[in-house]
Amino acid sequence: MFEKIEHSPTKSAKGVMREGYGNIERYLTVGDYETSGQRGDIKNALADIENKRLMLVRADTGAIVSKNRGVVTERLSGCVCLFMEGPGFRYVIHMTPSGSLGYYYHRYGNADELRKEGMARILEQLPPDIPVEKVSATLIVNSPNEQADDAYGRPRLTEAWRKVQEDISGAGIKNVRIEELPLDETTVLFSPETPNIAHAIGTPIEIGEKGEYIFHLKEIAEQDIALTNSPLAPS
Repeated sequence: MFEKIEHSPTKSAKGVMREGYGNIERYLTVGDYETSGQRGDIKNALADIENKRLMLVRADTGAIVSKNRGVVTERLSGCVCLFMEGPGFRYVIHMTPSGSLGYYYHRYGNADELRKEGMARILEQLPPDIPVEKVSATLIVNSPNEQADDAYGRPRLTEAWRKVQEDISGAGIKNVRIEELPLDETTVLFSPETPNIAHAIGTPIEIGEKGEYIFHLKEIAEQDIALTNSPLAPS
């Protein structure tokens, strides 16, 4: 049973993440958070500036919120968290491999078409009054295995990530970066108290001699992520 931590929102959210990073919604208190909806939904809560509740971005959904609001993702495992921000807003998408907001579609003959349609829908939700030149993007991904013939091996996934990066750049957003985490079952927190840094918690992984995943299922690891607009982010 999770005992709520009575500290700042950031510490409280991190406490929940450590307890339930593989299934975080189960550990959140009803009334303390809002969700991004059901699969395929993109919730625009930007006008709700007085709402300080944590926004939970579920798998295959997205949410746009004001910068004074925290956002946390459902677990990432072979998924991509696309984080975009600009003056006054933060935009988080949980992209599954082949869902409504997918990034890969490797089982489909028209994979590129499906990805482009989804990316067009994602990018259309950006605030129309913000010039794209003022928007930055970070793709947060789980490290892949190193098996070349695996659908989720590094060669294929890095190509899929690159295509998403190009879709974003093609919309005029030039500041786009990929951040790879040596974690699985990962949840990511974007807190207004640390606007330049996201915080990830998940199961640590290693790569074996044959390029395979080695999971440490009974352990957790944490990692800070310098976001694209941060002076800490690599150029």
